[in-house]
Amino acid sequence: MLIEADRITGYYKQEIEATGDAVLHHGDNVLTADRMKYYQQTEDVEVEGDVRLERPKDILKGAHLQLNMKTEEGYLTEPRYSIKEGKGRGAGDILLFEG
Repeated sequence: MLIEADRITGYYKQEIEATGDAVLHHGDNVLTADRMKYYQQTEDVEVEGDVRLERPKDILKGAHLQLNMKTEEGYLTEPRYSIKEGKGRGAGDILLFEG
């Protein structure tokens, strides 16, 4: 995993806060936002502000994302999504990730 941003602060092996054009690379997934906080011990990430999660088969955008990177459980508020192959897309109030 790799995190890039205009500003990164945190505590060694505990948590990292990235602000300003924050980008998190995790496997084949790329997560971008204005601000993100990553908790290293639990692998939880809290993201807000122009959230964009690009995965191999789709692109998800929204307002606030809370996700466990290991279990892929969490939620995205105000989701908008598009499927890369084909013309599938949609929106809603909340998108639940169930692993």
